[in-house]
This record gives sequence, C-alpha cells and structure tokens, in this order.
Amino acid sequence: AALARVAKLQLAEAALAMLLASNEAYCESLEAYMRMQPLSIDGSAFGVPEVFSCGAFLRVDLEEAPFMPDIDSDDEGGGQAQTEGAEEAGAQAAGAGAPDPDDDGPGELPPLQPEPSICPTEVGDGPRVVLVPCREEIVDVAAGQFDDMFDAVKRVADPFASVPGHRAAAARAGVGAGAHGGHPQTIPEDGDLMEPASEQLAYDDEGTRSGGDDDSDAGLDVPLFDPGTWGVGPQIDACRARVQKVVSEGVERAEEIAGLFIEPAESLAVNQRKLLKKLEPINTPLDKYAQYIRRFKAAATAVERAAPDEVWTGLLVVQTRPLKDSLQSRSSRLTAAVLEQLAGKSRRTYAHVCKRCEAMSEETMLPAGDTKGVFDLRALLDAAEVEMEELKRALAACKERDAFLAAYRHVMGDEDASLALDAQAWPKDMITVFEAAWSKVAKEEVHFKGQLKERIAKLEADLGDVAEAVRLYNDIVDCKDLAELAHSGVALVARLARHREAAEAINEEEGLFGWEPSEWPRIAELTKILEPYASLWQIASDLSFRQEEWMHENVTETDPAELEQLVGEWYKKMAKLAKTMPLQEHRTVAEANRATLERFKGYVPIMQAVCNPGMRGRHWDALSGVMGVKVWPGDELTLSALLSAGIEAHLDKLQDVSDGASREHALERQLDAMQADWAGVKFELLPWKETGSFILKGSSVEEAQLLLDDHTVKSQAMVGSPAAAPFITRIEHWVAKLHSMQDIFDAWLTCQQKWMYLGPVYGSEEIAKQMPRERHEFQGADMKWKGIMQHVKQHTQILQVTDTEHLLDDLQACNKAFNVIEKSLNEYLDSKKMLFPRFFFLSND
Repeated sequence: AALARVAKLQLAEAALAMLLASNEAYCESLEAYMRMQPLSIDGSAFGVPEVFSCGAFLRVDLEEAPFMPDIDSDDEGGGQAQTEGAEEAGAQAAGAGAPDPDDDGPGELPPLQPEPSICPTEVGDGPRVVLVPCREEIVDVAAGQFDDMFDAVKRVADPFASVPGHRAAAARAGVGAGAHGGHPQTIPEDGDLMEPASEQLAYDDEGTRSGGDDDSDAGLDVPLFDPGTWGVGPQIDACRARVQKVVSEGVERAEEIAGLFIEPAESLAVNQRKLLKKLEPINTPLDKYAQYIRRFKAAATAVERAAPDEVWTGLLVVQTRPLKDSLQSRSSRLTAAVLEQLAGKSRRTYAHVCKRCEAMSEETMLPAGDTKGVFDLRALLDAAEVEMEELKRALAACKERDAFLAAYRHVMGDEDASLALDAQAWPKDMITVFEAAWSKVAKEEVHFKGQLKERIAKLEADLGDVAEAVRLYNDIVDCKDLAELAHSGVALVARLARHREAAEAINEEEGLFGWEPSEWPRIAELTKILEPYASLWQIASDLSFRQEEWMHENVTETDPAELEQLVGEWYKKMAKLAKTMPLQEHRTVAEANRATLERFKGYVPIMQAVCNPGMRGRHWDALSGVMGVKVWPGDELTLSALLSAGIEAHLDKLQDVSDGASREHALERQLDAMQADWAGVKFELLPWKETGSFILKGSSVEEAQLLLDDHTVKSQAMVGSPAAAPFITRIEHWVAKLHSMQDIFDAWLTCQQKWMYLGPVYGSEEIAKQMPRERHEFQGADMKWKGIMQHVKQHTQILQVTDTEHLLDDLQACNKAFNVIEKSLNEYLDSKKMLFPRFFFLSND
C-alpha cells in the first residue's frame, strides 16, 4: 500500500509537471516566433506528444477597407490630424491590452482576453488599411491554442481526477497517509490554488497524517487534485500574461508593416466623382491633371516598394499582396478616369469644331438676296473669322491634351482619331471657304450697287410719268363717271405712296454703301398737288353712293354715329375745296356736294331719333299720332318716306319722343343690370360644431347686404323717375323683392344668433331636467332651423333661396319661439340669483 501511495504521488507530480511544462513550452514557442528563431519542442522529457512546430504562428493579410472619403486627401492638415488621432487611438488600445513589464502584477491575473479594438483594425487616416484577421481574431486564435493545449494535457491527467465507485465512501472521508515537510495540511475542497502533488497528502479525521502501514487502502481512493481547480494558479496566470504580451507585440509588428502603406493609401483616398467634377472645367490646366496622375502612379510604385509580398514578423506572417493589388487597382482606375475625362474634353471640342465649321461654311456661302443681305453676310464673315480664331485656340489646346494623353499611353479609338483628324483639317479648309465667301460678297456688292443705280434712274423716270398723269388728272372737269375718277385718284395716290417707299429703301441702301442719300422732293410736291383733286372726286363718288343708301334703305340699319361723322368730315373738306380749287368747274362740283351735305346735316337729328335703340312700340305710336300717319319700323321705313310724311315739321316732337325713349331705355337697362348682379351671389355655409347643421358665413352675408343696400337706394330712386311709368309694375315688384330680402336677412341673422346661443344651453341634460317644456319648444324650433339650412345647402343662390315659400314666416316663428325660451331662461337664472346673490355680479351670458 505504501509503495502504491508513493507511486500515485509520483504520478500526480508528473501530471502537474507536464501541465506546467506544456504552459512554459507554449509560451517559449510564441516567444521563439518573436525572436525569429525556429523552436522545436521535445516533449519526451515531459511524457507529452510533440504538438508544436517551427514557423510562423499565423498568416494575416493586409487589405484595403471599403471606405471612400467625401473629400479628397489634398487637405494635408486634416489628414495629418486624423493620422495622429488614429495613432493615438492605437497606442491607447495597445496600452489597454498589454501588461506593464515593470509591474510585478497581482497574485491572480485575468484570463487571456483580446485587446479592445474595432474589427477590422484601423490603420492610418481612417479605415484605409486593415489586418485580416483582425486583432480580436488573432487573440482568439492564441487563446484557442492555449485552451487546446490544456485539453490535450487534461486527457493525460484525467485518471488522477477520478475516483472508483466502490471506494467513494473512503474518498469522501478524505483520509490518507504520507509524509511531506512535517506539517499537516488539509486537502483543498473549495477550488483554491492547486498545490504540487507532493503536498497533497491524506489526513485522518483528527487532522493528523496517517501512517503508511496503518491504513493501506485509504490514500488510494482519494483524487490527487480537484478538477474544479484545473487551469488556475499563479504559474498558469503568468503564462497567460506572457501569451498576452507576445500576441500584442506580434500584432504591433504587423501594424508597423501596415503603417508602411499609409502614405500611398492616403494619396489614393480620393473621391473619384468629386475629383472629376473639380477637373471638369474646360480651362483646367494640364499641370493639374499631371499632378494627380503623378500622385496616383507614385502611390502605386510606393505600394509595390513598401514591403515584400510576404513579411515574416516573428509571430505573424503578413501577406501584403492583397493590399498591393487593391491599391494599385485603385491607382489604375483613378488614372484611367482622369485621362478619359481629358480625352472626353478633346472629343467634345473636336465635335464642336466640326459642327461649327460645317455650319459656317454653309452660312457664308449662301447668296445675298439684296443689298442688306450683302452687309449681313459681311458681318457674318467677320464674326465667323473671329470665331474661327477661338476654334483654332481650342484645337491647339486639344493638341496639347492629345500629346499629354500619348505621354501617358492613353490609346485613342479609331472614331476619336478620325474625328480629331477632321477637326484639325478644318482651319485650312476654312481659309479656302472664307476666301471664296469674300470673293462672292465682293461680286454681290458690285451687282447690287449696279441695281441700285438702275432703280434710282427708274424711279426718276417713273416720277416724270406720275407728274404727267397728275397733270392730266387735275385737268379733268367732266364728272359723268365719278366712280372712275375716284378710282383713278386712288390709284395715283397709291402710286405715289409706292414711290415714296421705294425712295426710302433707296436712301437706306445708299447709307449702307456710304453714298450721299438722294433727295426726292417731287414726291411730296406731286402728293400735295394731287390730294385736293383726289379728295374732290373721292368724296363726290362716295356721297353719290351713300346718299342713295341713306335715303332709300331701312333707317334702322343705318348707324347714326357713322352718318354724323362722315357728313361732318365731308362737309368741311367740300367747303374748303369750293373756295380753293383753281378751276371753276371743280369749285362748282365742290359747292354742289357741300350743299347736299349741308342738307344731310339737317337729317342727322332725324336719323338719330328714329334709330334710337330705346324706341318701343309705344314710342312709334306716339310718333304716328304726332305725324298723323302710321310710322312703324320695317323695310318701308326710310328717310325719304319720313321726309315725304313731313317729319321735318315735327322735329321737336320727334326729339321729345326720342329723349323719352332714351330715358326709359336707360332705366330699363339699369333694372336689368341690378337683377343680373344677383346672378352670382350665393350663400356660403360653415359647419357648426357637433350639431350636424350649418351657419351662414359672415363674408357672404356682408357682400349680399352691401349689394342689397345699394340696390334698395337705386330702386327707390327709380320709382320716382318720370320715365318709370312703362316699367312701374316691374319696378314695384323688384322693390318689394328687395324689402322682402332685407326682412329675411334681418330675421335670419337674429335667428342664427339665438340658435347658436341657446343650442349649448338646452343641449345640457341638467337644463333639460330643470326646464323640460322650454327644451321641447327649443327642439321644435331647432328642427325647423336645421331644415332651412339643409335647403340652403342644396340651393345656394340667394335670389332662389329668398323666393322659398314661407321662409320669412318660418324664421319669424323660430325667433318668436327663441324669444319665449330665452325669457324663460332669464327668469330661471334670476331665480337662482335670489338664492345665490353673488350671481348678480355675473351676466346671464
């Protein structure tokens, strides 16, 4: 039994030694990685398999985070500040996770935990370069390896932590024998720190160590250590701290490698859309483009040279190729976008040059239709030459851009190359076009100058012919065919007007050519000489025609205003011509027409009176009574018939009848206008609270009241007018209608006010109990009011609503009921005031 117990103690010590050796070997392995020294762990000395191997602990990749700033990174100050902030944050994060090497530390250290950081790890200015896996994942891997090592050793030590079932009672008694250091100790049962197996001996119930031979089987049934204390102890915690420190140092070295890529990543952290918008203006210098392209290419080169594709940092192997590919791809995309924008500028410029040169070549070669067209074409050529100089400068800029693109090996497509060749050839072609256009303009100018001289000569000859025609026309004294004479005069006047316009056009073209303007005094002289004769025969012809019309056509179809105007104008001209015409024959004709017109001046009042639009049947009857013959409108009512009936002798009576008709007509139109004013006047309703009924909107009532007041005053004045007799019945009916509307408005507004006041009062159940009879009466009046308002909702025209039968009676009945109810309410309130005198200080409202 003693030998078995000794063997068991030795096995327990071997298990603990294997655990501690495993921890130490794991830490030594990680530290060996950091020293760049391959380390092979020989576990045979500890009785454990060789589970660790040489080489890097873990491979990590550097990658670009999916992030694009809103502005490009030209702002060096901002980028530096952000970089400094990121470095400070990284230092704080490192400080939070790694233990202080100068600190001895407490007796019990926390378990291995990942450092606080954001996954993926941010490096540099914003999330540009990240570690994959991130810091947390790397720490998790180290912790996982540490836990796996515990699991492997645990499987070796499991037999020492178990107790056979048939010896469970002895194990629970906790009695064993052995000697170690001469001091009795109790076997720990509460999960305290695990002691070496040599110290974990069995004790009897009295606390004394049992002897070897006294109880041979007691110590064999007690477990050597408690499984609850597995993995706890100062040595294990120290190993955890070493692992924490090694992992932190390894990640920091990897982040140092990532830091080598910060500067080129910053150079490529550009918002492509905003960059292109910044470079979009056509006059952006090529130096600006070159600056960005050199920046992107330099960044791509710096990325390639920053570090090898695979960097051995000790604990970690950093793969930089993914980051290099990403950043170089970004550099290529940005460079291609900038170059493509530059190529697009040239493409658009070439297209514009071709379009404008084609248009100018067509416009400048168009023929000039007249002298003004020649000078318009000359101005067009001047503007085209100026524009061509601008296009040449644009083409020169395109050449510089094309050379720039070629220097950066930007391939131009076949279509772009063809377009560029066409555009660059246009300046030379336009020289030929301009030469041909100027030659054409010069020939057309000579041609139109010759035409102008011919037109001047022709106009002078035509004026000679017109002068002769005017002389012959003025010598005509035979007035048998007045219409022909009038037509000839009009033709000569029109001919002189055309010559005047031709002379003005000639003077305008002479001004264009810089010539002294020609003078044409004969046109004004001939016009002055011709005008009296043309007027004489024109008025004589028109008078002969209109006289027949005025005398024998229905007078109701004649416009008296036009008659008065023509007779007055023609009379003045004929009176003047009768005195100024040089030939007696012409003066005789003028005098005869003047006499005719003077006679018609006396007929004008007759025509005005007879054609009065206010003449009605009663007026024609009155006129017939005065003249003694029947005078009635119709086809037979002509001026000649009226004159034959002797109307001139009754002109005063005719004027009285016409004036009376005018007054009556004005009164009738005023009455019609008043009735028409009400056509668009409507009641507007507003819902009133929760009653389901409506009230009249104040603005509509005010508008109707103003109109009603105005019409009442006017209608009362119409009743007293002498001209109201024919319409007195209609006027009196209208006056009665207005008075009825006023009564309805007054009763309506009073009823509405009382309904709005009493409605909430008698809607209360408390008042209904106190005054049941009044509430019943109010409900009856309320139903009648709601019926009226429902009718108004369907028919909003005020004239139509106020014609409703018994409307005024219903409103007055409602007002009477509301007055009685209100009186009863006041009496009820007064009775309450007698009981509560303080209510006398309050109004009934």
